[in-house]
This record gives sequence, C-alpha cells and structure tokens, in this order.
Amino acid sequence: EAEGQLSLTPLGFHLASLPVDAPLGKMLLLGCVCQCLDPILTIVAAMTHKPPFFAPDQQKSVMKEVIGRAFGALQSDYLARQVAFNQWEEARAGGREAEREWAAD
Repeated sequence: EAEGQLSLTPLGFHLASLPVDAPLGKMLLLGCVCQCLDPILTIVAAMTHKPPFFAPDQQKSVMKEVIGRAFGALQSDYLARQVAFNQWEEARAGGREAEREWAAD
C-alpha cells in the first residue's frame, strides 16, 4: 500500500460491492451470517422504497386505523411490512382471487 493511500477493511470491501448504503449492506451481510436473509431482504427493500400502504387523503385515518389493528402489536413499520409481505405471499399462493381478496381487506 502506497503512502497516503486509503484501503478498505474486509467488511468495507464487501459493502462496497453492494448496491445499497453501508448500513443496509451491513444488515444484508448480518442476515447472511445469522441465516435469516429472507426477512432482512424484505425489510431492506421496504427501507429503500415508499410504504406499500396507500389511501386517498380523505381515507388516510381509516387506513391508519386498519394498519394499527392488523400490525399495531409489532411496534415497527418495518416489521409490519414484513408481516404484510408474508401475508401477501400466502394469499398469492392461493391464486388470483385469494390475492385480490387479501388486497381488498
């Protein structure tokens, strides 16, 4: 290493190869190490995109109430998104009609 040059740590080397910010990259790497990558992938994806729950302005209070009833015990928006994703996957496995019913609920 030449004088004045900076070098990456082993962790930094791996983080630099990922297309996400360093804190999210650390989450992904820890998900691999802890063998819980699937939920971490969903949570990281949720952290990099807009919330999946949408309602017109006049219905936002109703939407918040429904989300609170469905996921309030989780105390975390990201865990709520993880649970919602898992529920959607289950509904999707039941076919298009089951998926539509889940989305309507």
